[in-house]
Amino acid sequence: GVRIVDIEGGWRTTHEDLPPLFHQGGTQINDVSWRNHGTAVLGEMVGALNGYGVTGISSDAQAGIESHSGVGVAVAVNRAAAAVGRGGIVLVEAHSPGPADGTACTCNQSQCNYIAMEYWQGEYDAIATATANGVIVVEAAGNGSANLDAAAYGGRFNRATRDSGAIIVGASAGSSRAPTCWTNYGGRVDVHGWGESVVTLGYGDRFGSAYGEDQFYTSTFSGTSSASPVVTGAAASVQGVALASGRAALDSRAMRSLLASTGTAQSADARNIGPLPDLRRAVSQLQSGCRLMAPGTDLLVGQSVTCDGSTLVHQTDGNVVLYQGGHPRWYTGTQAQTQRFAMQTDGHLVLYATNGAVLWVSNTAGNGGARLDLEQACNLVIRATDGRALWQSNTRCVTQACGGLQTEDRLYSGQSVQACGGRATLSYQVDGNLVVYRYDGAPLWHSVTSGQSPGMVRMQSDGNLVTYDAGGRPVWASSTAGQNGARLDLQSDCNLVVYNAAGQPVWASGSYCP
Repeated sequence: GVRIVDIEGGWRTTHEDLPPLFHQGGTQINDVSWRNHGTAVLGEMVGALNGYGVTGISSDAQAGIESHSGVGVAVAVNRAAAAVGRGGIVLVEAHSPGPADGTACTCNQSQCNYIAMEYWQGEYDAIATATANGVIVVEAAGNGSANLDAAAYGGRFNRATRDSGAIIVGASAGSSRAPTCWTNYGGRVDVHGWGESVVTLGYGDRFGSAYGEDQFYTSTFSGTSSASPVVTGAAASVQGVALASGRAALDSRAMRSLLASTGTAQSADARNIGPLPDLRRAVSQLQSGCRLMAPGTDLLVGQSVTCDGSTLVHQTDGNVVLYQGGHPRWYTGTQAQTQRFAMQTDGHLVLYATNGAVLWVSNTAGNGGARLDLEQACNLVIRATDGRALWQSNTRCVTQACGGLQTEDRLYSGQSVQACGGRATLSYQVDGNLVVYRYDGAPLWHSVTSGQSPGMVRMQSDGNLVTYDAGGRPVWASSTAGQNGARLDLQSDCNLVVYNAAGQPVWASGSYCP
């Protein structure tokens, strides 16, 4: 039941091997080449399981179409995202000519320097908005033989400073997992799919065209056009498993991380196109996660449990903290003489003091046999025996090494984040003050919260940047609530800025360094 909407120009919606479509948007381009292309893409994903023709990778998904003809890709993304909703998938089957990167195009000359659509700000904003709203976006890298890391693109494909959240897909040559001659490549390309000799619907070269377009089949579909539906079908299948097992829908970044971390590596080549998704491994990791605490087990003071690079620690100061890469991602916020952190047989997760007092509780009693899992490497989840999520920490792994905080990223006392390039540092000091320092150590801005016992700085999912004291009370805020999916950027000009999901600034410190 996962929804997919394909964005391009045309389709043969009456093809004998396509299911009924739940959504048809925009005005199709009345051209057989456009129809063949769109029909081939749909066939890879949702070709019907009916005993003839092809069977799509995610044949049980609901498919829709959205034409960009006359309105552009950005508008089509907005419409498609609204149609699929949270947890659905939008496939951007488009590329466009961009700046020349200096790479020689030794093949596919007609599409030389065609690049992924998010290079253009309007398309980037639409994609970033969609992913911020829980929609998975799969985007073709393009067939322009281009290095997306090249200076010609002005850092627009630098994930550390400009990440739309989309899954960008390169193409491999057959079963070799080596980049095709014409695929775009670079650090921003996440995964790849098959880029040649794909059997699907359309074109009519497989069995001849005597019976008309409704019975066209091909064995030669190619390009990042054929690669992207491979990844989209994999994503839809994984999402279906997640929903069927009672888990929350994966968002675009979580799906991207799962497919990339469990995929089969590309063949050795300087041109990065990422791994080929491995559905078996992806589903296995999704379903297993890490079982941190079985029912009836305790985490005593000084004890810890580690999985997938994260560690849950019952500290001697009475705080229970989840660390990822040495950085705290979640904590109970307790400071007392504690005895045990108990995953009780009644489904309750409880932190007890030495005198038996309850200091923290998950409020999940009445669910006998529930367990505490670590999912997606950084999210604590209490799951019932039927797979339902009863409680979550709603934390995610830090995804950028410099530049600021993404949604639900946090800083704790003594931690800092550096602007990409190192010209400024945002420091959450032990005195409770949040300060922007220039490269020479000069303070440029602060939250005027010195003297407050430090708790954490949180870039909340509602868009508000908030500093909390040790008791969990807010002591400073950017007053940007209502901007869901906002992020905090520490720019190389030393300005600290909260950007909404559309990339518009909604708050700034006004600090500046020449």
